[in-house]
Amino acid sequence: MAHQTHALPWTTLASNFKYNISYHSHPQLLDIHPQKKPNQAKDLAYFCKAFAKQIHDFGVTERAKYPPVDHYKKRASSWVKSEVPASETEGNGNSGKPGKGRKASKEEIETRKVIPTRLIKRYPYVSLPHCDRRGQNVQSWLLDMPPEHKFVGYGNWIQAGEIIKILMMEASSAPPALSAETAKGDAADGESLKVEAMETLLLMANHPRMKILELKNMHHGHHFGVSRVAEEAIKVYIYLNLIIAMRDGGSDVCDSVDTAEGENEGKQKRKFMGCESYEGMLRNVAGSYDGDAQTLVHRVFFLGGPAESYWWGQTSSRDVLGDLEGLREYLKGIWRVMVIYDVIIREAGGDPTWEKEYEWAFNAMFGVRYEMDY
Repeated sequence: MAHQTHALPWTTLASNFKYNISYHSHPQLLDIHPQKKPNQAKDLAYFCKAFAKQIHDFGVTERAKYPPVDHYKKRASSWVKSEVPASETEGNGNSGKPGKGRKASKEEIETRKVIPTRLIKRYPYVSLPHCDRRGQNVQSWLLDMPPEHKFVGYGNWIQAGEIIKILMMEASSAPPALSAETAKGDAADGESLKVEAMETLLLMANHPRMKILELKNMHHGHHFGVSRVAEEAIKVYIYLNLIIAMRDGGSDVCDSVDTAEGENEGKQKRKFMGCESYEGMLRNVAGSYDGDAQTLVHRVFFLGGPAESYWWGQTSSRDVLGDLEGLREYLKGIWRVMVIYDVIIREAGGDPTWEKEYEWAFNAMFGVRYEMDY
């Protein structure tokens, strides 16, 4: 059964697609193709509206777990340096507090950074460790700082986007997030790490001298902005749930067949795994390119680890329907990622433009080439 079946019209969506040879495509290949029914645009628009509403409703519930906007605006107004203020390191020698002039501990400094060092070291396979570490410092994000203190240059912009993406993953507690790993051994500690990441994002979204929305859509030959967090989650969420809904409706798209060639010759694989649309989806969500922190969640599920990446023509051996419990947990995780994205973009004064993102996803994966009337 598809995820969120009670709220999302997967059956209606699936009725507009078939696994067959499209004589309208070149070359003519077995794949998942839209059937171009008269009501297709209406059905897809209906699905997209329901999807957007459900994400936003979850976002409202998630945001209600944290203090109101005024709380973060007040805190953010004094969050201008990663160093601990002198007032916090001075104290009376008889009070048990540190004496005047004491240097702040590493732990105190780490808690005031945009992203702690432990998270930068945790993900060596994305752009975080390879750029200027000033990105950890609050002052590097302030728009009115002198140029020598600010983030400038292509690499710095990539790193800034990567920081936001990692924090969103941590706030959603989706593997390979440290918050998710920690929660396995200690639920309270895992929740604490999740809240810490969310609090940082809310502070940044409400900071009077930060404009994190400028990181939403960044391009330099290719798109590496923060919106890719949502874009890739949407693609894989729609694709996997669609094939499940098609299977439940009688399609053979999930049936197993023997592979005829290559390194897996003679082994069984499901029909959708041979689709160009499936390979294209994998390349997007689990590939390797500048600014690819959003792929970590998907690499773990499809390829077995965050250090792996998918390349075109690679044979994907993971049977995603072979472990239904693992699939359910993955879909729940990327759902949470989309919810956190919704909360933070709206908190910063932006619009996630979910319906438009869904339209682009259908176009990219299945060639649905028209604008839907919302």
